Amino acid sequence: MKLPPHRGRIGLVPIRFVRAALLVLAAAAGPLPSMEVGAQATASISGRILDRDTDRPLPGALVSLLGTDLQSVTTESGLFSFPGLSPGSYVLEISHLAYGHHTELIHVEPGAVLSLQVGISQEAIELEPLLVEVYSARDLRARASGVRITEVARPQLEQAAMSGMSLGDALRAFIPSVRVRESSGIAGGPTCVEFRGARFGIYDGLCRSPAVLMDGLPLVDATYLYGTLPLEHIERLEMVPPAEAGARFGTGALWGALVIETRRPGPSRDERDLRTLAGGIGAFDWSQEPSPHNWRRAYFYSFVGNALGLAAGVALAERCIEVVPPGYDRVGTRCPAWSTMVTAGGGLALPAVGGSLGSRLGGQTDTSHGDLMPAAIAGAMALIPAYAMVISSRRSEWLVTGTIGKVILAFGAPAAATFADHLFRGPR
Repeated sequence: MKLPPHRGRIGLVPIRFVRAALLVLAAAAGPLPSMEVGAQATASISGRILDRDTDRPLPGALVSLLGTDLQSVTTESGLFSFPGLSPGSYVLEISHLAYGHHTELIHVEPGAVLSLQVGISQEAIELEPLLVEVYSARDLRARASGVRITEVARPQLEQAAMSGMSLGDALRAFIPSVRVRESSGIAGGPTCVEFRGARFGIYDGLCRSPAVLMDGLPLVDATYLYGTLPLEHIERLEMVPPAEAGARFGTGALWGALVIETRRPGPSRDERDLRTLAGGIGAFDWSQEPSPHNWRRAYFYSFVGNALGLAAGVALAERCIEVVPPGYDRVGTRCPAWSTMVTAGGGLALPAVGGSLGSRLGGQTDTSHGDLMPAAIAGAMALIPAYAMVISSRRSEWLVTGTIGKVILAFGAPAAATFADHLFRGPR
């Protein structure tokens, strides 16, 4: 008996169910052979760049594959990597500012993982020459104004002074653009100085003299200055042409200007010591002192010196001076007048000098020490009212006043001497 065909079934199972089961089995089995071949076709390159001489990693080197856009900068360990490359040949270029450029030819097989270690050495890099031009303030002003600046500096003035030249002679010798002529023909008389182009070819007997500014101050009549001003007093002079002088100094300098800078009196800055003079005694400039003032040591030494001076001075003064009890209300003496004055002066001078010597010894540095006289005066100014308070307390029996006086004698006078040691000093 012939059975009819069963369409769309395999046995009793529909065909669509069979197809679905086959797809699930294929997915579980893994990728197809063609996909596995494609994954194995990619390759990678990694490596490390070293200094050939020291074998140390070279960070900051630029590693490139020429012909591609692939670049990598080496890490602190000198490492680089290029993953996912196609098989073939590549030119590996290594660039570094201190090591120059280096290239390596590399052939990459399909699926290969190359690990390289490249050693490079330093090489001299020739750079284009760099021209550096330094302009002074005078050169910059000349370039900005567009005119030539004519000046006479100190060396030229010294040479002219040794030759016996006057200021007019120096202008005639060093500045060709001016005309100098003596109006009276007498040495030291009025002199006419003018720029050569000021007359415009017309001679009318008038002197078109430039304005004269000395240390920034204009001079009213400078015709006698050219023959009387010693060149030793001039540091620098400059002739400013009319084209610039009018803009710089106003309408009074339409015929040009002569700018004179005189020399500053006293020693130069390099020749001055650490003291700023002010009437013989000056305040010390601590900004130029390499080491600071040792306040504690200076005060301790001054305290010891003041204490020793007080002990000797009081013992000396008590030999002649006595304090009469409160009823009499006066200070008496047991010695003649001259002896009393000597002992009283010793009672004041000994602690003042002792405190001054102590502050100077304790406060000295490698380059300076305190002045004895200002420190002694400062100590004495504290001792006088303190002595008065102590004597007054003995006459009136005011204990508080006596205590304050003793504190000033013991501690205030050394403090005054220490302050003066800091303020008034001299070089060692």
